[in-house]
Amino acid sequence: MIRDTVFVCLIFAAFWHAANCRRNLQWGAGILPRDAIHHLGAEQDNVARAIRSGRGFADPFNVPSGPTAWTAPVLPLIVSGIYWATHDDRRYVVMCVAIFQAAAVLLTSLVVQSHARGLGWSAAGYVAIITCYLIHFHWLFQRTHDVWLLLLVYDALWLGSTRGWSSSENCCVAAAWGIAGGLMALVSPIAGGAWLAVTAVDRCRPGHSWRPLVRLGAVSALAALLTVSPWTIRNRIALGAWVPIKSNLPFEFWQSQCGDDDGLLDGITLADHPYSVTGTELRQKYVAQGEIDFVQGLGEEARTSVVSSPGNYAMRVTNRLFAALWYYVPNTPEHQPPRFIRMVRLLYPIPCLAVGVLMLVGSRPFRPSTRTCLIVWATVLLPYILISFHVRYAASLAGIQMLLIVHAAGALQATAKSLKRQSNAAANP
Repeated sequence: MIRDTVFVCLIFAAFWHAANCRRNLQWGAGILPRDAIHHLGAEQDNVARAIRSGRGFADPFNVPSGPTAWTAPVLPLIVSGIYWATHDDRRYVVMCVAIFQAAAVLLTSLVVQSHARGLGWSAAGYVAIITCYLIHFHWLFQRTHDVWLLLLVYDALWLGSTRGWSSSENCCVAAAWGIAGGLMALVSPIAGGAWLAVTAVDRCRPGHSWRPLVRLGAVSALAALLTVSPWTIRNRIALGAWVPIKSNLPFEFWQSQCGDDDGLLDGITLADHPYSVTGTELRQKYVAQGEIDFVQGLGEEARTSVVSSPGNYAMRVTNRLFAALWYYVPNTPEHQPPRFIRMVRLLYPIPCLAVGVLMLVGSRPFRPSTRTCLIVWATVLLPYILISFHVRYAASLAGIQMLLIVHAAGALQATAKSLKRQSNAAANP
């Protein structure tokens, strides 16, 4: 255990040092992407500063625009707390968030390696960690956004499922699991959907009476709804509309359907975003119309586009499917050296291949740790494929991808041993 912990820490330190050298010494400019550790989540940072200044959840686009539900509430609250603790010194805010991100990446890696060691697949754990570090290097080590928080959320979801908390027959545990699900939804609605899918599958166990399953499932669902409801009620009062978590879903759909040429968000598309310095037109429209009318109008435009040209929408979904699973498409390729892009594209299909291996040769029924990985991986990526995809969304699944690679390696090893036994039995009847 100590050896594995030391090795994982050394691997992490090597990648962190490479990113730090690129940031501070301009080392590796021809190999590594441009650093953006100061980003802090764009609109989420603006909302955090609005909270800190006493305006509440407001002003996501650098101009006074009133109350907002453009972002989920948890990350802006955390960042606003850091602003308060650092007396609004942004240098220290960036430093604190970068430390949180480093801690989340390292913790995720240690969880993966501990699980791999427990299954007797330590080498596969190292390979999985290094592979995902390389694939998601920019988002794990060079840019601060919500990736670190989602890494922790998916860690908690996976651990809760594999340890039986999601299917516990204790009413208090079921309620606590529901509160956790509500908090996950307040981090990201997609994470809340993943919690719901995992909980539903874990509760629907064959051979068990359905009555306690329904009762305890209802306890978890009620606890989750009660956790989310204060934010939803606040949105109704502040914005005049029922917004469960975030209001910007119609905008995201419009951006990929009408504001982009192929359905994949890139630097040209993002330059027109209301947050962008060059996104003046949409920002002015947002301020003039108000948030709800703004997103509803764009959502209607996107739906009209889909109805009038379903083939075009299908093409965009196909592009997003390909980009989510198989082919790395950087949103700002001009900021990433060609050698880095080629390296990532070589490794990018490995998590998808791991899923294919598990579906083809994985033992049935899947062990809980494998089943939960597959559910989270599918339920997180599916909405992004249907609506709007960005490479950041895949980076938040880095821990789940590591686990999938570990389990796929184990399935291949078990298959190889089985084939060897069959070959020996045939040779020595």
